[in-house]
Amino acid sequence: MSTLKMSSEYERIVIGGGAAGALVALHYLSSCSAACHEPRIAVVEPRASLAQGAAYSTDREEHRLNVPAGRMSAFADRPHDFVDYLIANPDPALADLRGHDLDHAYAPRRAYGAYLLARLREQPLFAALQHVRDEAVALGRSDDGFVVTLLDGTSLRAAQVVLAIGNAPRALPIDAGELPVVESWDYPQLDRMSPDARITVIGSGLSMVDSVMTRLRAGHRGPITVLSRHGLLPLPHAAEHLPSPLPSAAENLPSTVLGLWRTLRRRALQGIAQGEPWQWTFERLRPYGQQLWQSLSAGEQSRFLRHAVRYWDIHRHRIAPEIAAELQAMMQAGQLHVLAGRLLPSTGTDAATLRFRARDGAEQNVPTDLVINATGVETRFERPSSPLLASLLANGLAVPGPHGLGILTDGLGRALDAQGAPLAGLQVLGSSRIGTLWETIAMPELRVQARDCGQIEAAARTGCG
Repeated sequence: MSTLKMSSEYERIVIGGGAAGALVALHYLSSCSAACHEPRIAVVEPRASLAQGAAYSTDREEHRLNVPAGRMSAFADRPHDFVDYLIANPDPALADLRGHDLDHAYAPRRAYGAYLLARLREQPLFAALQHVRDEAVALGRSDDGFVVTLLDGTSLRAAQVVLAIGNAPRALPIDAGELPVVESWDYPQLDRMSPDARITVIGSGLSMVDSVMTRLRAGHRGPITVLSRHGLLPLPHAAEHLPSPLPSAAENLPSTVLGLWRTLRRRALQGIAQGEPWQWTFERLRPYGQQLWQSLSAGEQSRFLRHAVRYWDIHRHRIAPEIAAELQAMMQAGQLHVLAGRLLPSTGTDAATLRFRARDGAEQNVPTDLVINATGVETRFERPSSPLLASLLANGLAVPGPHGLGILTDGLGRALDAQGAPLAGLQVLGSSRIGTLWETIAMPELRVQARDCGQIEAAARTGCG
């Protein structure tokens, strides 16, 4: 694999070389038969290594997968593949685990990034993959495909382009005034914080968990306040794992948010009465997330986003039990405080205070030395988080998805242009399809999208398919 821009003409270009982009390249290369001519494929990614996006570039033991290793294979038809990799390439954090125990382990995310890169490098046609270390800032049409403009001004051309752009952090909802702000994924900056600093984390989801665990491992002594609109933390996975296979659980479900929530609650209580953890109810629904989302009318989807999404998230996107236990211990010790409310603009009278309005309407002040932005990822396409997305909007190559979430795509993952027509050769996968699919960033969905994308691309090549 070359990291030099040795060519400007490709059959296909993958924009983004994190987990999503690495999966596309992996499945594309593996789908080509030995009879194919050597592909001309480029992955545009500014990082030095592929498969090391925001989630998997961390080398820290405390940053764990939120799904057991046994369900994280990059291949739907080889469900044990990631565990096989861990057996052959042990991670020190899992040194005490063997065999079946690894299936249920929450491996460090560093191990998963290494796994994806290893599987990519094993492909017979890997040498044909060109890693272009730059940032794509614009995308336009050409007579025979697309033109990708890079930050350094170089233009690359390809018949097909795959948008695997991953996740961009969401901006804070208000100006923090004079308080220093650190992004939750900026681990070097988190390391440089004073151990006695009074920290306020804005957001209470998975990004918050990472940043708090980073400070805990660094021996942080000062108080940490978590502030979010609902004050709800991700819930833990069950200690007991649901036996396989998963029984069908999506039949005869209501097509309203209220009806669906009542049904899930009833099923969870029935399970608890039979000695099952409530988490198993959500596990049984896990394969049907896209089906459930698309069964809701536009009005019900909007109602879900207004009233239920945070409650769904904490039940659906759970964390390792051992991580949840550490957070609970911090709260019991009085070091970690969780508040529910809305941030208020700074008055400028006290540079070391954040103001917020609690859910009961009372205004409160939080003494703070610095702020961690853990508000999550930006999902609204009409707020482009990069020059590339702004270019897609301006050029009419893509439009926002339902409810302004992500990019509008058809059932094959092709972007729809401003006239609603699918753009042959412009594929989208991952978080950018959230408005259409909702469930689109976890590995079971991502690996299928990457496989299908690779097959669609390979089928377009003479002698491949």
